Amino acid sequence: MINERCSNLLCGLVKEYIRTAEPLSSVYLKRILELSVSPATVRAWLNDLEDEGYIEQPHTSAGRVPTDSGYRHYVDRVRPGGNRRTEIEENPQTLVRYLSRAAHALAVAALPSGRVEQYGLLELMLQPEGSNRYAIQEISSILDHIHHYVEEVAEQGSAHTSVFIGSENPFMTAVHTSMLVKSVADREGRHSVVMLIGPKRMSYSQNISLLERVGAILG
Repeated sequence: MINERCSNLLCGLVKEYIRTAEPLSSVYLKRILELSVSPATVRAWLNDLEDEGYIEQPHTSAGRVPTDSGYRHYVDRVRPGGNRRTEIEENPQTLVRYLSRAAHALAVAALPSGRVEQYGLLELMLQPEGSNRYAIQEISSILDHIHHYVEEVAEQGSAHTSVFIGSENPFMTAVHTSMLVKSVADREGRHSVVMLIGPKRMSYSQNISLLERVGAILG
């Protein structure tokens, strides 16, 4: 467990890293988060977070980035954000394409007809992580087995949007990606599954909100 000050610092770090894709220093965090403590105090808090496994330094001279545990701490405290209701409802026939572009992630939808639609590989390639060959190999493996994963997700469907960060993913071996999953049953009891797969550095607040809205439409 970490105290409230460290928790707030961690959430601020994760949010800023999602925005910048750059390791963050104590001086930068003090300024951007408007912290009323010294850089030395911020460094001490960051050291505590690193000792607890919430953040890490990719290089000795670099700033900090969140680990899977850091992302999980943030996601457990984030609230869905953004309202895209009108935009989504105006484009029901291109739902997967819209979802991918709005989330900057790979979007997959398994519909009651048995059809699986996917869109967004280019969206992933345009992210900073798109230059990481290991991340690309992971995404390629996911795409090769997407029908199998969709079936497993449908069997373990939840009424809420589930978020799996990196190694938390129960359906596939993941290191570089996160998966957001929404399983929906319509009035006739027919099931749809909608998934977003992207870099761990994704906008969880916005994307959870998107999936919740899509689920409401499909249901």
